[in-house]
Amino acid sequence: EGVPIKEETQTMATITIQNYFKLYKRLAGMTGTADTEATEFHEIYRLGVVSIPTNRPVVRTDRNDLVFLSQKDKWPAIVDEIKRFHDAGRPVLVGTTSVEKSEMLSRMLKQRHGIPHEVLNAKQHEREAEIVAGAGKLGAVTIATNMAGRGTDIKLGKCDPAMLVEHWKRRDLCPKEAEASWGEERVLKAMHRHMAKRMLRRDGRPLPPAEIDAMGDDEVRLALLRHWTLEAVPGLSEQKVMSAPAADLEDTLDSAGNFMLHRLRLYPSVEEMGGLHIIGTERHESRRIDNQLRGRSGRQGDRGSSRFFLALDDDLMRIFAGKTTLAVLSKVGMKEGDAIEAGMLTRSLETAQRKVEERNFQMRKTILDYDA
Repeated sequence: EGVPIKEETQTMATITIQNYFKLYKRLAGMTGTADTEATEFHEIYRLGVVSIPTNRPVVRTDRNDLVFLSQKDKWPAIVDEIKRFHDAGRPVLVGTTSVEKSEMLSRMLKQRHGIPHEVLNAKQHEREAEIVAGAGKLGAVTIATNMAGRGTDIKLGKCDPAMLVEHWKRRDLCPKEAEASWGEERVLKAMHRHMAKRMLRRDGRPLPPAEIDAMGDDEVRLALLRHWTLEAVPGLSEQKVMSAPAADLEDTLDSAGNFMLHRLRLYPSVEEMGGLHIIGTERHESRRIDNQLRGRSGRQGDRGSSRFFLALDDDLMRIFAGKTTLAVLSKVGMKEGDAIEAGMLTRSLETAQRKVEERNFQMRKTILDYDA
């Protein structure tokens, strides 16, 4: 290649980062995630950590982790959740831990649902500003590797009825002849009939269009609510769902936290729709990095939501929450393909993360002790 060969580099001296920083007379810093590392700041640098309240109250909804037995169940569930939010029009930011996983998820989105999206990883660093600028727009899907601070807010995009109707047409939720000028009530009724013809089935076959045309508007919506509830909320008895009133079914879908078709309307803004939704594809060793990912949503008082998807064969889960957690889940009857959402599991995982953080801190402290 014609590259000149240089002499070998010689190391004349080394110093740990901690002792290098201690050479300064004054030390200070500011970050949104220092609180979890307060012990290390105190023991190494004798620095206190002060939490400053946010400029505006945080209204983001952070849901409990969704835990699967294996990754082969987890990834399709992530793709389905992206589709549900994208169909409705809410922007989604997905955090992955490697370039390989971001590209695998990209392929799954294309193959299964044809969802347009952006991939932000080391290969796309030149387009980073452009990708981040568009991550809060109507229906945007962004897959990012190690999306921590990035030093910029994701601004929520504008939204008007005409844009929404066009987006719903592209996702085949809305009939081609519908127009925003029809008004919200007429558009939604047309959408319900269109979706009913696509989604409702009997004995595995689509309902005849004539049968749906003969139904009243309220009947069509109730039939859709029952179908959505059975599809989006596992574990419910069909008999109970079929006898429940519309209001109860809406509340059940709300509690699932990952379904929006029952709450569609001609939203005036992306923020009104619910803001940016964050999906974490696994937990990091450090809670700080998870908090940074979650913190991409709900900035400056905006609405938003977040959820992490985990599998028992994820690296962190396998090492620190493996056999014991597996035994507990087996006792409650969890099997392959099932997902469980429980505060107990989320707390158990945070305990595992603390153990890893303590181990890493002790390693850094030992290096410092021997750096005389």
